[in-house]
Amino acid sequence: MEHLIKISADSLQQLRRIDVFRVIEWAPDAKRAELARYITAGRPDLAAEVAACVAEVEGTSAEPITINPAAVVALADAAGVRR
Repeated sequence: MEHLIKISADSLQQLRRIDVFRVIEWAPDAKRAELARYITAGRPDLAAEVAACVAEVEGTSAEPITINPAAVVALADAAGVRR
C-alpha cells in the first residue's frame, strides 16, 4: 500500500490530511478499501478524513466511526506498520 501513498507523500507517516483525498481518489477501485484500512491502521488521526474521502469518491454517505485506539495499535502492530 505504501506505493499508493507515494502519490502524495514519501511515507504514511508524512501523509497530510489534505492529501488523503488524492490518495484515495487515485487508488484502483479494487484496492480502495484495503488502502483505507491501511491508512486508518497506521494513522488513526486520519480515520475520519479517510471515511469522508472514500464516501465522496464512491458516492456514498460517510457514517461517523468510533475508533478504539488500542485496537488500532494492535492492528497496526499485526500489519507491521512502524510507529
